[in-house]
Amino acid sequence: MKTFTTIVCLLIPFPGPRRRLRTWLKCKFPPRPKKSALHILRRYVRKRNVILWFDHSLGGGTETYSLRQFNELKNSGFAIIRIQYFPWCNMYGLSAPNHSKIVKYMVPTLAEVQAAVGDMRVIKIVVNNLVGYPKSTEVLDYVAALKAAFNAFVSFRAHDFQSICPSFNLINCDGEFCNFTYPRGCEECWRNKRLGDCDRANEILRSGAESVAKWRQDWGRFFSETVDEIIVFSKIIGEMFARIYPQLANKTVLVPHFVPTLRKAVVSPHDGINIACLGNMLPVKGRDVIIEMCRHIPDYENVNITIIGDMEASDCIPANLTVLGQYDRDNLPAIIERYKIDIIFIPSIWPETFSYTTAEAMSMNLPVVCYNMGAPAERVGAYRRGLVLREINPQRNLQEIITFVRHLKKEN
Repeated sequence: MKTFTTIVCLLIPFPGPRRRLRTWLKCKFPPRPKKSALHILRRYVRKRNVILWFDHSLGGGTETYSLRQFNELKNSGFAIIRIQYFPWCNMYGLSAPNHSKIVKYMVPTLAEVQAAVGDMRVIKIVVNNLVGYPKSTEVLDYVAALKAAFNAFVSFRAHDFQSICPSFNLINCDGEFCNFTYPRGCEECWRNKRLGDCDRANEILRSGAESVAKWRQDWGRFFSETVDEIIVFSKIIGEMFARIYPQLANKTVLVPHFVPTLRKAVVSPHDGINIACLGNMLPVKGRDVIIEMCRHIPDYENVNITIIGDMEASDCIPANLTVLGQYDRDNLPAIIERYKIDIIFIPSIWPETFSYTTAEAMSMNLPVVCYNMGAPAERVGAYRRGLVLREINPQRNLQEIITFVRHLKKEN
């Protein structure tokens, strides 16, 4: 209609009548209002069964998992509504990841989220990750209400340990893996626990938790009364959850992540020992372990450590550490061959629930070493070219890795 109005008006040579005609046409044929994001979402779910997908908005491996799941469900006939909380703007977002258009409906409160999805035909609810929500346990109550209203199936995904402790990687206030205990008790640890120096980051960590005891009480009720299944990505993680919540033992389903295989890396013979770490080295990923190891490298002849990825706090990078920066996963075997890497070190100081980098290293048939915790240890311990370190001691660990690589080289 806009184009028609413009053409007609151009045919009239005088500006006065032209303006009057344009006004008349706008009144007679008003422009069609743009459809709101909520309207588009409602049309998308009309007469379709809906899967609600509760997620965080912090990226990382959880984001990769979600996108892969959405792609697998694209032709399932279900409508997917993804619900996320965005801490940096204090808003909730509803989106349809499999919709042909990119559409996101933003609201400031969980009550408005409830209003938006209240009349949808919900058949399944996936609680993928709630890290960063202002009050995660309020979401649990909302999911319980939806389950009762729609008789929906509820699936929980164990990407981390937030449901056991708001410190979602089980790193205590002293910066160490707690293994569910602390000398002065969990409540003392929680009072002193911080995610960093940023107040906003610590708000994300707390997720509205007042105490660890109350937190576990709320999650325990959710697991007992609401959850139908918990999907874990390694057997040992399922066992860890069952230690705290025994009621999950009969609800646990093991579904390892899908990791596309890489070609085998063929490293040419060479002198010396080259150790590499994959991914971005954050504190929980073992950054400080690597820095400490570099202090002891001069004790050995021709030993090198390379980070295939980035490293947080670049001003602390030792001069004898090589940091390659971001890489294309498909080029990983070529990078391994170029730098003649002998072994991949997974230095995470928390029990990762899967570890893509461990799977990638093993798929390239490389020797792998990690600490005795979480999913990496489960797989590396059963791997013929794997070494599991019993304690975090960078100086001793470096010696153990060197001895292991030398032994492998003699075998070859």
